Amino acid sequence: MNHRQLKNIFSNIFHADGYDVGIGMCGNRLHESFNFLNFKNNLRDFDYKKLCLYLDDNGVLVLYRPAEFWNPSAMVKNTWNYFSDYMIKNNIQDEIKIFVVNNNCALTDKILEYPEHFLINSGLSKSDKKNFKNLDYKKLKMFEFNIDYCLAEYLMHMERLRDEYGTKCIPSVTNLTEEEKNFDKPYKFFTLMGGHQPFRQSLYDMLESENLKKDGLVSAWWKNEFVDVRSYRYDKDGAPNNTSNNSKAIKLEYMTDDEWEFWDKLPIPIYYAKNIYKNCYLQIIAESRMNLATNKEHELVDYVFLTEKTAKSLCSNPFIIYGQPHSLKYLKSLGFKTFDGLIDESYDEIMDADERLNFLNNQVKSLLSGSDEKLKDIYIQSLPILEHNFNTLFKINWKDMVYKLVDMMGSKLI
Repeated sequence: MNHRQLKNIFSNIFHADGYDVGIGMCGNRLHESFNFLNFKNNLRDFDYKKLCLYLDDNGVLVLYRPAEFWNPSAMVKNTWNYFSDYMIKNNIQDEIKIFVVNNNCALTDKILEYPEHFLINSGLSKSDKKNFKNLDYKKLKMFEFNIDYCLAEYLMHMERLRDEYGTKCIPSVTNLTEEEKNFDKPYKFFTLMGGHQPFRQSLYDMLESENLKKDGLVSAWWKNEFVDVRSYRYDKDGAPNNTSNNSKAIKLEYMTDDEWEFWDKLPIPIYYAKNIYKNCYLQIIAESRMNLATNKEHELVDYVFLTEKTAKSLCSNPFIIYGQPHSLKYLKSLGFKTFDGLIDESYDEIMDADERLNFLNNQVKSLLSGSDEKLKDIYIQSLPILEHNFNTLFKINWKDMVYKLVDMMGSKLI
């Protein structure tokens, strides 16, 4: 099926009931020209295609990082509902080639199966629902590709900023003087949490109930609590009248004017202030995923899902990750070092999300309830590891990551 035929399909379903919402992230791009093969000539375009479904000039439908928005209320899921319905009704599911570009997770055939909730809300009668056929995924020409999108994006933006500002734009112990490394820090930890997630709420509640929150710097956007930057993404009631889409931010006391100059040029929050990381021993990274994935037969599906929250945090403080199992294992596969021997990292092997969360909360409570001397010892012993991670970070070529993705996608056009 060529690009023109794909556009005709979307034209036919564009005005379906609710599709103006369902098309979401690709509706305003329907008539634009995209060709993923051109990523090689315009490398930064790979970042522009984030979080969307689009029609490629090569005659394929591209779902770009669908897992980012994969929840019952997401626009992309509604898009997939309508598109799947159209393929079924017109018996063309074996004619369309679909490329799925994932961010560090390989769950396409589980995530993208035709959602059952569509039938519930479809308005079909009970008899019609019984006769309604799902997509036959064996016929579907679906190809899956992976890229560590957030790491590549982070490195791309940092490369641009480093050319102008040097390495001070990267949170790293390499920016600290010997005195700043070795002085007694006023805070035990920091954690920079964005929107509400049950595991973030659990961490927040534990810190409060154990009276440990006062010993650290805590951002929790859903609580309207901020450290160096105040975001209006969640603080909708407090947003100034001229703030558009609640996505702006203002600088708070921990960020200097110099830092704000380059922070304000970033499209996503991939920097945190030196006054945060130099004044704390430990970082708690609350990632975007902390669950146990299962397929339709309820068998274990192991996948890693790391974002900029981890990419920006590899060089400044010893860290604990509230995230997917084997996150640390994945980082080590890239050449980074973690803190086994200084911190109990056996949580990385705990597959059950509830057990992992309970283990992490208990470990954090134990570390933060202990002496400052113990945390300082962990921090000092971690300095060579953090310096190693800084050097490793810039041995990773984000351009090669994009080249590899394009080559793999191009090989499936035949």
